Amino acid sequence: MFRIFVLFICISLLVVGFQNCGNDFKSSVLSNNQSPSDSPDCLEIQCSAGQEVACDVANGSGVKVWTGSDYGMCAVKSCLSGYQILQTYCVPVPPAQPFVPKPESLRASAQKYNLFMGTAIHPHLLTLEPMYAQTVAENYNLIVATNVMKWQPLRPAENTYDFKIADELVEFAIRYHQKVHGHTLVWHNQNPPWLVNGSFSATEKQMLLKNHIQTVMKHFKEKYPETIISWDVVNEAFLNSNAEVSASSDGGYRKTIWSDIYASPEEYIRQSFLWAREADPAALLYYNDFSNEDLGAKSTAIYLMVQKLKSQGTPIDVVGMQVHLSTDYGVPTVATLRQNIARLKAIGVKVHFTELDARTNSADGISAIESQKQTQIYANIVDACRLEAGTCLGVTTWGFTEKHSWIPQFFPGYSASLPFDLNYKPTANFETIKSRLP
Repeated sequence: MFRIFVLFICISLLVVGFQNCGNDFKSSVLSNNQSPSDSPDCLEIQCSAGQEVACDVANGSGVKVWTGSDYGMCAVKSCLSGYQILQTYCVPVPPAQPFVPKPESLRASAQKYNLFMGTAIHPHLLTLEPMYAQTVAENYNLIVATNVMKWQPLRPAENTYDFKIADELVEFAIRYHQKVHGHTLVWHNQNPPWLVNGSFSATEKQMLLKNHIQTVMKHFKEKYPETIISWDVVNEAFLNSNAEVSASSDGGYRKTIWSDIYASPEEYIRQSFLWAREADPAALLYYNDFSNEDLGAKSTAIYLMVQKLKSQGTPIDVVGMQVHLSTDYGVPTVATLRQNIARLKAIGVKVHFTELDARTNSADGISAIESQKQTQIYANIVDACRLEAGTCLGVTTWGFTEKHSWIPQFFPGYSASLPFDLNYKPTANFETIKSRLP
């Protein structure tokens, strides 16, 4: 075994600034093999691939071994009062233990049908709220970044990419045997000011877009092989509603920063998927949109676009149906959902319900009728996916707890849209999902 020994005997490990590190914390760090994220690096050691750092630490009661990555090696010195670091060395990384979800979890229910049960998450909450991280780990086999993989946070300057927070999300997924769906490579919102306000020619925008798609996809493909298994390549290229699409004179396409970089909007979509396939040939490539779960004008326009581009060899693998729904507008039927899935299946495309929530007007309390509509939405979406398993890849909710839902901010007076409540307790939506995956 390759081991690097570095002797480091500490005369005094404790300084006044670290007095607040308590015994409970000392015990938890040593027993769980963890280091605080803000620990300084002061005992450097570089280990080869497939290895991790170990250090022997001692006090009057004996010697303990702490293992971890090659950073934060002063965690013991700076926070564990009374311990001496005797030596650091490299050891093989232990094989990952299979993660077995609890039988009562959502992910266990979905896996019986080979479906993804996904959720969108905020990575910073994984460390701030233990119950947030625990609920994600236990209940979901697919996670999506709400924001940190979009242009603005990921590319703050034209020649600068910042993958730090996105990488943390992926590493969490690896730890809990989850896959990641990338969101999103091409969108009209949340673009950085340098891009939105820049004076770029159409050709320059083409090169910016190609560079962004391929740089981002290759980063994750090379750093975390087989973890990000799919991408929303193009997001929301069509107008908002059936009425707007019907009234449109150009096929219902939305005018965006990207829609005029070629002669037709279809071409920037086609090129985006071709560039994405070059960057990661194994990834599933999604076109993702909202108000496209039924058989209206918008879903038909998307179907016709996908059919045309597929016939030209464009690698669109999946149509994402966001299903941001409201009890104000009725409940999509299982029959209609399956008809829509069937026509996409016929042209060689799979589907995924990608951003499900079902908001309800709760300003004056939720009536029994509205509550029933809400759980019926969940039931019908899950039923349609289960019955079309193989073509339908899974169901992802946009968030999972009311505590951090986007709904109240964007729809004041509305809530109760997700599987967990403000205190991370399962809601009726949770129970409905489980009941539809017996």
